[in-house]
Amino acid sequence: TIPSGQLTGFIAIVDRGTCDFVVKVRNAQNAGAVGVVVVNTSGEDIFAMGGTDRKVRIPSVMIGASDGVA
Repeated sequence: TIPSGQLTGFIAIVDRGTCDFVVKVRNAQNAGAVGVVVVNTSGEDIFAMGGTDRKVRIPSVMIGASDGVA
């Protein structure tokens, strides 16, 4: 969990990992982020991230590993 306000006005870049995509985005939103980029650290494949949460109001997108490194 990220402290509230720590990402205010920023787009968060997070690695794909073991917690749900919704949890990642919700945590970033709660910390003030205006959007989230999820890096697929397992390769170049990108796909629709699953999950729903009506409280999540910010956009999110996935990118491949090489774009994440760049």
